[in-house]
Amino acid sequence: MKMNILVFAVVWIVIAFCNLAYIDAPPYWDDLIGMHAQSMWLVNHDFDILRLWRSPLTYETSNIYPLGMLPVFFGLMYKFLPPLAVHVVGHLLNMGCLAGCFTICYRVVRRYQPWHIALVAALAAVTEPIAAGQSAALGQECLLALLTLVSLMFFQRKRYYTAYCFAAAAFFIKYTGIILLLAYAAYWSLVIALYYWRRHRLSRLRRQWAVSLLLAAAGIGAMSMWGGMPGGAQDNLSIHGLMRILFFCWYYYPLLILKAAVVLLAVSIFWRRRRQMPPMLPWVIFCFGFLTAFFSHVWPLPRYLLIIIFPLTTLLFTYLPRRIVLIGGLAVILLQVVNMDGGLYPKLTRMSRSGALRERSREYLRDLDASRRMCRWIEDNASLRPVIAKWPFVHMLTVPEFRYVSKPVEVFCPDKVHDCCRGVTVFGDNVPRLPQEIMCLYADNDFEYMFGKIRLRPRGAVSVLYADDAEPSTLFLYLLPRPHAGR
Repeated sequence: MKMNILVFAVVWIVIAFCNLAYIDAPPYWDDLIGMHAQSMWLVNHDFDILRLWRSPLTYETSNIYPLGMLPVFFGLMYKFLPPLAVHVVGHLLNMGCLAGCFTICYRVVRRYQPWHIALVAALAAVTEPIAAGQSAALGQECLLALLTLVSLMFFQRKRYYTAYCFAAAAFFIKYTGIILLLAYAAYWSLVIALYYWRRHRLSRLRRQWAVSLLLAAAGIGAMSMWGGMPGGAQDNLSIHGLMRILFFCWYYYPLLILKAAVVLLAVSIFWRRRRQMPPMLPWVIFCFGFLTAFFSHVWPLPRYLLIIIFPLTTLLFTYLPRRIVLIGGLAVILLQVVNMDGGLYPKLTRMSRSGALRERSREYLRDLDASRRMCRWIEDNASLRPVIAKWPFVHMLTVPEFRYVSKPVEVFCPDKVHDCCRGVTVFGDNVPRLPQEIMCLYADNDFEYMFGKIRLRPRGAVSVLYADDAEPSTLFLYLLPRPHAGR
């Protein structure tokens, strides 16, 4: 136990030191318009959860988590602490969660492999570009990944009810936790089928199966009542679906399919040789269940994969031969350290400023810095001129608690906005008479094409007031030449 605490503390300090430049960074992109916007809604409405559940406008203007506990936690911090303190505490929490994932990965692999291989396994997981990127984020994925890993660890140790409790806690962080509850039900279903075939005693197995199935059904019921199924799904059982999966892996996680295939092969060999269930079969079911759900999702985003990076890495280093995982692991760590900023990934072309896509690595931090510079420039140099902006810049410019600006800027927006945004004029698809020489903020991201028909991309020559030249992708501020030129 003392060794576990020591490893956890050392890794937490190292992660914090590596992210020292971003330990006070504000929330970014989906965290900004989702969880943190919900936290501010709770603050502004006295934490009226029932009103949140029955308010359709709230659902339309933000990606909210009706059953989520983290928005409540951050809301309480926003209410009683300065925004700077809120963001520092949030970063330290996420870094601590990743340190916990590192420690669990090390301890689980250590049961099957020498200590140096277990250390390589944990390092290979924590240096993966998505994990390294989320270490500087202010979202929910790190805590979700930790609770999932803790649950899997207890399940492996046959402390089933403790595992169920942590799986339920993961569900109340994010709906994704339902996949873990379903994985346990699927595992017990498989075990019962095999034991029935061998005519073993089934009473205890049936009890575990019933409990896990009941928890999964309760989670699905809760999701259906409050907010519906997250995101929806689409049919990927086609050539188009296969091409979509391969396209995603090429741009955001090139080794994903290879890792999953190697895990499946290694577990199959173990099963055939020893004629018994692999001890980490629940981990396998969860990983492949998650991948099935992930690639069926309408909007599969790279950061969602954080939840399986540690389990998948643990499986790889548990079931592959020692020499292979040692040499391969060291090579992977070196490759991932070089690629932490996404330099080895294919370049994003269309919608290159979409932050959710940039979270495939730490490259999104460059965009976060650019957004902060843009907002500061607008506040410092053009305080008397209003701005036309879309998501997420309308949130950045009008909510000082998010720390992109020190006071709200007057903003016109063609889309609905969350009511935490202050001083915003929403005009929809019918452009009103706009103030003369109004500024227009354009970024090549997905919100340029979502929701309404208004496009902020300039047509023809315009007077550019400010442009971000830190990287080639598009982000600039220009003067709208005439009142209705935003169409």
